[in-house]
Amino acid sequence: MGMLMASLAVTMLLALALSGSDEGSGLAIKSAKLSKAKTGSTMSLHHMEQVYAKKEVMNRVIAEATMGLSVKDQKIAKHLVARAQSMPSLAGMKTSMLQDADCANKASYDMILGKFTGLAANLTRDKDARVAEYTTTSAEKDSSYTAHIESSSQYYEALERKTSAKKALTFAQGELDKYTTAVSAGKTSYAETIAPMTTEKADLELQQTMIGQIVTLISGMAQPTATKATRASSLAQIKAKVSKLVSDDKMPATVKAQALKMKKMTTALQEVSAATIANAMQILDDMSTEITDRVAAIDKSTAQADANIAKDKASKLKWEVDVVELANTADAEASTANTADLQRNKLEGISDVKAAAFADQADNYHEDVDQFTEEIAGVGSIVTVIQTLADNC
Repeated sequence: MGMLMASLAVTMLLALALSGSDEGSGLAIKSAKLSKAKTGSTMSLHHMEQVYAKKEVMNRVIAEATMGLSVKDQKIAKHLVARAQSMPSLAGMKTSMLQDADCANKASYDMILGKFTGLAANLTRDKDARVAEYTTTSAEKDSSYTAHIESSSQYYEALERKTSAKKALTFAQGELDKYTTAVSAGKTSYAETIAPMTTEKADLELQQTMIGQIVTLISGMAQPTATKATRASSLAQIKAKVSKLVSDDKMPATVKAQALKMKKMTTALQEVSAATIANAMQILDDMSTEITDRVAAIDKSTAQADANIAKDKASKLKWEVDVVELANTADAEASTANTADLQRNKLEGISDVKAAAFADQADNYHEDVDQFTEEIAGVGSIVTVIQTLADNC
């Protein structure tokens, strides 16, 4: 269309240039004008293109309005259109047209008026439709873009939650591995250290019992009512028990050393003197104290080991539960992020389509509206002229 209008403008300029006289310097002047027309600014040429294009469109609109009229009515219509387009003001138009009123053409005026009134209504409708289309596609473009941006924001938020959930799960799995290893190591250590201590404790408790029995026997020998036979029997039992203690390989070395001292004391116990009894009781008390201390140490180590294992088991159980819950959370966040990504891509596609639809119809929108406005105004002037004639008949 642009090339056609440019050609039309140049052709009309050529026609103007060639319409003058060939005498004297006329050809030179025409050539200069033609050259200036060819080399004039692009803006001037573009303006002329628009002027001729608008006139062409207006002529086509008027031709469509008068289509179907009789030759006579078309002639009257063309005359009225020409007069309306040549009037400088509406007041001048009415004053001039009152002089041209020919009531013999009243029927023609009414018919032509109907044509141009309908044309004005159609142009107004088409302009409103053009504006509505522009407004609608613009609003759809903006709303779809906003929806796309919001969905993108939701996607990145979901992606961040997914990443956080995955990190939390990885940490929890690491903690679970740590406490699983701790429980396993604790059990191994328990089997290697605490279990033998348990056996040792049982043996020490037997030794403690025997020491108590020996103390009871010696106390019995020291009683004034004890007979010689009773003392002899008690001493035999004491010797047997002390020998058993000495032969116990599980007995701690320090206790065994005391047991050996006690074994030597058994011969002296035959005298049943206060000093001998006191020495024997002291040795036995030292043995009992060492065994008690060792049992207490074993109990403390066992309790600490039990507490450590229980703590590690509790931590392991906690992280087992957490791993399951965090795994479910990570899966849920991953699913949410995937859904958000699909929605984002979907809305991005819709936004692109709406933007393209707006761009397709937005091109030349303002020119189109201006053209409609001018056409409506022009047709309105014609309607005013015809209405003036019809009202005065």
